Amino acid sequence: MSANGKPSAWIADRLSEMRAQVLDPAIYQEMMPQALQAQTAAIAKLETALKAAQWDEEKAAERAAEGDYLLTVAQVSERWGVCQMAVRNLIYQRRLRVVQFGTAVRVRACHADEFARANEGPWRKPLRRVS
Repeated sequence: MSANGKPSAWIADRLSEMRAQVLDPAIYQEMMPQALQAQTAAIAKLETALKAAQWDEEKAAERAAEGDYLLTVAQVSERWGVCQMAVRNLIYQRRLRVVQFGTAVRVRACHADEFARANEGPWRKPLRRVS
């Protein structure tokens, strides 16, 4: 029984169901010791999965509070109210720090916020390119 990727509330519900379940001796007859052993092992696995899920959820909440999560280019452009090409140009110019996974490009939320704060101020006319 795998509980990977399940929220801790779901695992806790399954765990309480398993603890409340009483094995019927009429069904298991001579295999009752093995059935109890299997149930105990399943409960132990679920308890371990619950602890792991709670730890993962705590770490995810800490990262979110710190702003240490990854955004796609589309999410950054939506957050800033600009087109995706503007964000890609900043990445290409190496003005915006990114994390790459093969061809996938992600921006740390804290880096996007830091860039936005650093570029706050009154509007100024963009520089013209000289050909």
